[in-house]
Amino acid sequence: MQTVSNSDLIRLAKDFSSHKLVGVALMGSYARDEQDEFSDIDLSGFHQKDLPYHHGFFYRNGTPISIGIAPVEQAYRHMKDPSFALAAVPSYRVMQILWDPNRILAEVLEFAEKFTWSSVQQMADIEAANCLAETAEEVQKALRALSSENCELAAQMAHD
Repeated sequence: MQTVSNSDLIRLAKDFSSHKLVGVALMGSYARDEQDEFSDIDLSGFHQKDLPYHHGFFYRNGTPISIGIAPVEQAYRHMKDPSFALAAVPSYRVMQILWDPNRILAEVLEFAEKFTWSSVQQMADIEAANCLAETAEEVQKALRALSSENCELAAQMAHD
């Protein structure tokens, strides 16, 4: 289904980034081999500088391509942060490395494969407790609005 070659993807990522890349990887449904006719190609480029993430969207040969450029260190930060780890770790575990001349992305992949929740369990428990408390507060506000028959307030809360 992919109509863009790996060398084209690597070139696209390098051209899109204003910083020298140290690696390029395929992510998302194409990396998991679960793509369909509606899938975009998720491409990640990595550099060594500590600069903000930036993103672009392109079409090549009729195929949508989403490119994200980020510092390598961001991958590690996301896997160590319980608020990101749930999504980040599985993504990095299945990434397909397209270009990695110095094995930097291979080390990211190895880190993801060795990841265990015990390394972030205490912070994850705190994060989960905070999310639960925030949700309970929102439920309490909604119940108060509904019990007061204040339809306007209840409708407003449903849209917030």
